[in-house]
Amino acid sequence: MKTYSDACAVARALDLVGDRWALLIVRELMLGPKRFGALTDGLRAAGPDMVAKRLRELTDHGIVVRRSLGAPANVDVYALSQRGLALRPVLRELGRWGATADLPPDHLGLTDDAFLLAFDVVFEGHRDTDLELTVEFRLPGGPAAARVAQGGIEVGWGAAAAPDLVLEGDPDDLGSVLWDAADPDVTGVQVIGDRPLLNRFRAMTLVG
Repeated sequence: MKTYSDACAVARALDLVGDRWALLIVRELMLGPKRFGALTDGLRAAGPDMVAKRLRELTDHGIVVRRSLGAPANVDVYALSQRGLALRPVLRELGRWGATADLPPDHLGLTDDAFLLAFDVVFEGHRDTDLELTVEFRLPGGPAAARVAQGGIEVGWGAAAAPDLVLEGDPDDLGSVLWDAADPDVTGVQVIGDRPLLNRFRAMTLVG
């Protein structure tokens, strides 16, 4: 195991998740288990060998677990342990800090999971605590839902039972509509539902 040989708790944390791609693998697993292929699809710049190496290390550290799904799937998936799930507030605060940094010129765009977890970073529900609604996102990887109530938000994979608003598009276009006030008709984002409700929803973010 590589180590900073430093007793500081920050150094000890970085011993476990400080290597390149480690926290991004955690990000991609935060909302649920994934097969190896899905992980590499979400981390295209890493390459399969690097993803496999980091998965082994995270598994050795008890942050990631490997599970076998029974019939009819009969496949192995990777998931976060409770220790891994405890990194969610770390990702949130790191995202808040990093949101002011410039985008790399050759960036590959947001993954579906990065888009959904961005609500942890940008959502500021106390601005409209009376708003209650369910938003369904139809993303390239499938449907996901955000539920707003009492000034908070919960996001996760899966279609909403009775959404008040449906937004369909890729993560970057959806982000530009929600966080930068871009016109959905210009970006190609499909909106099903009340446009004033969309405006209230996107007003509850830190940017835009």
